[in-house]
Amino acid sequence: MIAEEKTVSLKVRTCHQDYPIGVGASPFFSWNMSGMRQAEYRIQIAEREGGEVYDTGFRRTAAPFSGPVDAPLRSSTEYVCHLTVRSPQGRSACAQAAFETGLIEGEERQVTFITSRYD
Repeated sequence: MIAEEKTVSLKVRTCHQDYPIGVGASPFFSWNMSGMRQAEYRIQIAEREGGEVYDTGFRRTAAPFSGPVDAPLRSSTEYVCHLTVRSPQGRSACAQAAFETGLIEGEERQVTFITSRYD
């Protein structure tokens, strides 16, 4: 008799949101998974229109969250997070999430106040 393979459901979120806009320099990721136990995870971050900018490598933990990620992110840029989770038996599940950074660099936050011409 052949063992039936379970369906694995995996959903990743960025800063507790499905598609956050205005994310800071150190985003964190969390995920929900069913149908498989987690032994390790790997997070890869890439610009939507570019190459990979960060890779955690596989980290051995059963915890479904990453903590802050110190990736070299740029301001006002759209990124894709690719999550790979492995079970103790070596099965893998993958999911993706997108996010967009806000203004990260201090000099980008300079503002000019709007005044009337009658001042």
